[in-house]
Amino acid sequence: MATRATVAIQMSTGEIAQIYVHFDGYPDGLGKELYDNYRDPEKILELINHGDASSVESTIDACEFYSRDRGEDECEAFQFQDLNDYFDRARNEEFNYLFSNKGYWLVSRSNLTEMESLERVLEGLEALED
Repeated sequence: MATRATVAIQMSTGEIAQIYVHFDGYPDGLGKELYDNYRDPEKILELINHGDASSVESTIDACEFYSRDRGEDECEAFQFQDLNDYFDRARNEEFNYLFSNKGYWLVSRSNLTEMESLERVLEGLEALED
């Protein structure tokens, strides 16, 4: 069973690029993977430049991308001029992750305009496990 998500990055110019990720979109899956392994904007941009993905893993090589690994077409990242354009036109899935141009991850559940700190969400999950 898939938990669909999107992953996006906001560049220093304010422009945003977004991809779709099919599996394990929950904060304790994809969210933790992004938080633990994708905090460098260059690495995040490399991830997004590969386009839509079936899964995101700890390294780019271990990820499964529709274009690179399956030969599928039309899997490129969506581009947005700014946050308003992103909120208006972005693909909205069960979970949506955005690396802000301030240097931190945000996450929303099915509503792009209600984003919160991924770090706080993960801390809350860890507290529930204790």
